[in-house]
Amino acid sequence: MVEIRFGEFEICRPRLKHDRSLAKTVRLRLVEVREANPPEGVEPLHWRLLTSHTVADVAQAWRIVDWYQMRWIVEQLFRVRKSQGLGLEESQVASAERLMKLAAAAIRAACTDIQLVRERDGIHGLSSSAAFAEDEIDTIEALSPTLDGKTARQQNPHPLRSLARASWVMARLGRERFQAIHEGRIIEIITKLYVEIPWWSSPRDRHSHPP
Repeated sequence: MVEIRFGEFEICRPRLKHDRSLAKTVRLRLVEVREANPPEGVEPLHWRLLTSHTVADVAQAWRIVDWYQMRWIVEQLFRVRKSQGLGLEESQVASAERLMKLAAAAIRAACTDIQLVRERDGIHGLSSSAAFAEDEIDTIEALSPTLDGKTARQQNPHPLRSLARASWVMARLGRERFQAIHEGRIIEIITKLYVEIPWWSSPRDRHSHPP
C-alpha cells in the first residue's frame, strides 16, 4: 500500500544568478508518494516529485505519479534504440539529414518493439493496428498457423488480429533461429529482422495507443 500527499511552495531565484530577467520566485507543486509497511528487507518506495502542473486534488496528484512512471518506458525506448537493441550509436552515417532519418526509423521500430513486449500477455486487449499496417497484419495472420505446435500450449492463444497474437508470432519466429532468452529480449531481436519500417507522406491515423 502506498500513501500520497501534495502541496504548493515557492522557490527563489538563485542569489548568484546574474540574469535578473528571471522571475524572483517560481511556484511549484510537490507530490510525495511513499510505501507504507513494505516487505521486510525491501527498501520502501519513496518519491518526491516537483511539477509546475496544477495539483488541486488527489486525482491530479495521482496523475503526476502516473506521468512519472512513464519515464521508465521512455528509458526503455532509448535502450532498445541504442546499445541493447538497434545499435543506433554504431551507425557510420555521416550526413546529418540521413542520421535524422535513421533515428526516426529506429524510434519507430523501438516503439513497435516496446508495444509487442508490453502486450505479449494481451492484458490491454490492443489491436494489431496499434503497431502494424493492414498488409503487415495479413502477413502475421498468415504466418501464425504455420508456427503452431502439436499441443494446445504450443498454439497461439490470442484473438485474431490482436497485438498479443502478433507478439506471439514474433517470439515463435525467434525460437527457430535464436536461443530463447528472458521475457521480451527475444522480441527485440526478431523485430529488427522481420518488421519493415515504411515511410508515410502524412501522419498515420492510430486507432489505439500503446499502454
